[in-house]
Amino acid sequence: MQKKMNKEEIIITALNQVLQEVSDLKERLYLSKKVFNVKDFSFYSGFKESHIYKLTSQGEIEFSKPNGKMVFFDKEIIDKYLLQNSVKARTSIESAAIEYAYRKK
Repeated sequence: MQKKMNKEEIIITALNQVLQEVSDLKERLYLSKKVFNVKDFSFYSGFKESHIYKLTSQGEIEFSKPNGKMVFFDKEIIDKYLLQNSVKARTSIESAAIEYAYRKK
């Protein structure tokens, strides 16, 4: 037998659904932005803000400082940075080796 929900439980359930939808919209907004600040970069990448500042101070990632204070990043540059040093899957390496072996004959 299914328990009936009282008003409070219905409201809490509805609020949780709204919060989830807001969270989903926020995530989609980040994906559509072209320029990120440090906070956006942190949310998008999962890096701590202190790590991002360290990347900028060590010259590991390109950034802009249009007013000499705030730091901004191009999303494409962030994506390139996050996807650098990729590790190929074993099947890709095996396919490349087979292809190379056939070309050498």
